[in-house]
Amino acid sequence: MKKGRRKKGSGTLYRNKGSAVWVAQWEMNGKRFRKSTGTSVHKEAVKLLAEFVAPFASRKEEETVKALSARVEGLHKQAGHLAFDEAWTVFAGRKADRTIGSERDEALYAGRWHKLAEWMKEKHPEKTSLDQLDVETAKEFLSAVFDTSAPKTYNEYRGLFAQVWEVLKKPAGLDSNPWKSTKKKPVKKQTEPQRKLTDEELKALIRHLETKCAPELRLFFLLGIYTGQRSNDCALLKWEDINLSRNRIRCKPHKTAQYDVKVGIPIHERLARELELTPPDKRTGYVLPTIADAFLTRQSTVSRWIRETFEGAGIETYAKTSRNGRKVKVVGFHSLRHSFVSICALAGVPLSIVREIVGHTNQRMTEEYAQVEDAQLDRVLPALPDFDKDSAKGRRQKALKAFETACKGLLEAGLTSEDWRVVGALLAQTDKQRKALPAASR
Repeated sequence: MKKGRRKKGSGTLYRNKGSAVWVAQWEMNGKRFRKSTGTSVHKEAVKLLAEFVAPFASRKEEETVKALSARVEGLHKQAGHLAFDEAWTVFAGRKADRTIGSERDEALYAGRWHKLAEWMKEKHPEKTSLDQLDVETAKEFLSAVFDTSAPKTYNEYRGLFAQVWEVLKKPAGLDSNPWKSTKKKPVKKQTEPQRKLTDEELKALIRHLETKCAPELRLFFLLGIYTGQRSNDCALLKWEDINLSRNRIRCKPHKTAQYDVKVGIPIHERLARELELTPPDKRTGYVLPTIADAFLTRQSTVSRWIRETFEGAGIETYAKTSRNGRKVKVVGFHSLRHSFVSICALAGVPLSIVREIVGHTNQRMTEEYAQVEDAQLDRVLPALPDFDKDSAKGRRQKALKAFETACKGLLEAGLTSEDWRVVGALLAQTDKQRKALPAASR
C-alpha cells in the first residue's frame, strides 16, 4: 500500500493496493485508528483526516471520548447514504420491521414509491438520497398528490413514506422523519361517489372503443360494462376464471377476498365475441397481460389510460364541487359498475342476482348503487344491451358467428358429395349476389 506522509501528530493517509480511495490513520494512547474517507480526491481526504483527528486534541479525556463518538456516528451517517432508486429494495427486504400487504398491495406501494423517486428526479435532481429529503420537500410532494387525489389517498402516501423512513432510519443514516412533520388531511365520511353514465355516454364510449382504442383496452372496458366488476378485478382477470363453453366467469373479487367467496358472472354475447378474438392457444395467464403488468407496477399509468379513454369519448371525468372548491373525479372505471347495477335495476333484475354478480357483501350497498332518477322510471331499458348490435361491425360478427355454427352443423350432418356440391353452388350464388351490390355495401 502507498502512504501519503504527514507531520507527526496529524495522522496519515494511504491507499490500499488496487483502490483509489484514501484511508485515514491516526493514533491515540498507543491505539491505532483507521477509517475510510470514502473519496479518491486527495484534498477532500486531507480535510476529512483533519476532522477525524481534531477531537483527539482535546485536553479532557471525557470530551475526547464524546467527540470521538460524535465523529464515528457522523462517519456512519456519511457512509449510509441511501439513494431513492435503491431504497425500496432495502425496505421491501426488511419484512420483520414493517407491515406486509397482499401481493397487489405490495405492488401498489412499490408504484407509489416509484412515483416519489421519479418526482424527485424531475423536481429536485440535486437530492439523490433519503437523508436529503427535508420537511419542505415532503410537503411539496404531498401537495402534488393532493392536487389529483382524494384526502384518503393523500394520507395513504404520507403513512407509507413515514413507515419507510422509520424502517430505514439506521441503514440510511436518517436523523429525522420529515413525513411525520406533515399533517393528515381530514377525510369526510360522506364523499361524492363517481356517478353512473347516461345511455348516450355509454353509446359514445362504445363507439370510441370500437374506432379509436386498442383491442386490449377495449376488452378492459367491455369487462367493466358487462360484468360490473371493479377495475382491479378486470385488470387482473385470468383465463382460468373464464369458461366460454359454459358462458360463465367465476372469480374472487379482491376487495372481498377475505371471505374466500367467488362470484358467478354470465358472459354477455357482446363480451363473448370480444373474448373469442383471442386464439385458444393464447388463453393462458392474464386476459389483459399489458394492462395487468401496468396495474401491478404503475397503477397511475392505468388510471391515465382510463381517464384518456373517457375523455376521448367526450365524457368529462372531473368537475368542480362544493368540496373545498377543488375538482374531483366524477367519472371513472367505477362508473361502469354503477351503470351496470342501475341498468339491471331498471330492467327489473332482482337485487339478489345483481348482488351475486357484482360481489356486494350486503344488500344496502347494492340498493345505493341502484338508485335512479324519477324520470328514468317511465322507461324500459333491456338488461345489458348490446350497444353495437346495429353497427356494421356488429352485424358482420354475428353473421360470421352464424356461418361458423352452420359449417359445424354441416360437418356433423354427414353430407354426401352431392350435398356438398349443392352447398358450393349456394355459396357461389351468394358471392355473385355480393359482387352485384354497390361497392359501399360490400
